[in-house]
Amino acid sequence: MSKKSIPQDLVENWKRQLRKGILELAVLASVEENEVHGYALINRLKESSIPVTSSTIYPILQRLADNNLIESRWAEFEQGHPRKYYAITDTGRHVLAGLREEWRNFTNLINSILKEKEVK
Repeated sequence: MSKKSIPQDLVENWKRQLRKGILELAVLASVEENEVHGYALINRLKESSIPVTSSTIYPILQRLADNNLIESRWAEFEQGHPRKYYAITDTGRHVLAGLREEWRNFTNLINSILKEKEVK
């Protein structure tokens, strides 16, 4: 099957679903080293070529906080509006380690399948 014969909407939908499935991992990994406010997190992910919006990230942050994987605090500044900063919790670090392992196992499996098919 040639690349031109693949319906582009099928490919785009697959890419959207793949990104959606790994965003929690990406968010946890992004807050692992330093606490970060939502807007900076969005920019950090975009710089990593993960297209995200605030309507995508803030519900994920809330879900992670609800599950005690991250915690938040408000910081006020002399100039500008207050910002909510997010940091990973000990539980979040433990979960992140497990997710990293699952990601490695999954990508290794998929890569081995793809390589096997390329050889044949």
